[in-house]
Amino acid sequence: MPMSWLITPEAQLFAAIVRAGSISGVAQQWRLCTDEVSRRLLHWQAALPAPLFCIQQDWLLLTLEGQQLYHSLCMLPDETPGK
Repeated sequence: MPMSWLITPEAQLFAAIVRAGSISGVAQQWRLCTDEVSRRLLHWQAALPAPLFCIQQDWLLLTLEGQQLYHSLCMLPDETPGK
């Protein structure tokens, strides 16, 4: 997967949700509503060649590609707003 996809705000959002374990906690931290977070993630995923996750209630069910992307993102510095 090209590195350019790893440095988008949506990729950072994805990584933050996987780390935190829930969409709602990250939505508060990023000052977004949970529906907006879900919309951004789904729009971002639609542009990728393989599905990374499905959203089930307040958490992401990762595919193998999603797990691999998350591990790649963990190698990058944390870009969480407000840090």
